[in-house]
Parts: sequence; structure tokens; C-alpha cells
Amino acid sequence: MDIGVYGNLPLPTVEDLKGDDLNTRFYTAFVNFGTFIVIFNSLSLITGKLNYWNGKDSLKEKEYLENDVKQKPGPQRKMRLLDEFVLVLMRLHLGLLEQDLAQLKELQTSRSSAEDDEAERG
Repeated sequence: MDIGVYGNLPLPTVEDLKGDDLNTRFYTAFVNFGTFIVIFNSLSLITGKLNYWNGKDSLKEKEYLENDVKQKPGPQRKMRLLDEFVLVLMRLHLGLLEQDLAQLKELQTSRSSAEDDEAERG
């Protein structure tokens, strides 16, 4: 017998947290929304130049890391960085699994590059 509650639970957006220090503290562990924004703004200065580890090739020079004008190659983000930051903080603070957040936000969890290559080949 399968007993359970099903449905989409809305996750808070950044706009929901703005001005709500109690929920900001609950979801992100930051004392208030202002602190959350200060930390995000500090981190956002370097997020465009993140270099994810991808084996030995990760050590090679990359033009987009040196050139402020050029965008990082690959698909564009599906979410705003601010929303991604909230999800990461929720995952860390609330102990949520990637799959939990993906189902709640209706996102696809990341797969390994080998799985992506296989999916593209058919």
C-alpha cells in the first residue's frame, strides 16, 4: 500500500525572502536579507569566471578566463545566479538532496558528461 502526500511545494524565491528576515534565516542561515545580498554580491564578482574541474584539460589556459568581454562557452544558465545561490544555501543549511531540490523546482539534476554524450548520440 502506497501512502503519501504528493504535490509541488513552492520553494521561496529571492523576492519572497526580501524583507523577511525570519525566512531568510530559516532557508539560508544568514541573519537577514541584507547579509545574504552582501555575500551574494561579493561572490558574484567571480562567478562568471568559475572554472569547473574537468580533468587535466582544466589546467589549460582559457580565453574566457582572461578576457572580461568574452562569455563562458556552453549552454546558458537556466536560472539566475541569485536563485542558484538560494538553492545551494538551502541544500547546505536544510540538508536537502539534489533530487529534492530538482523535484521541488522541477529541474533536471546534473548528469556526468559521459551520460550527456550518450544521450546526444541517441
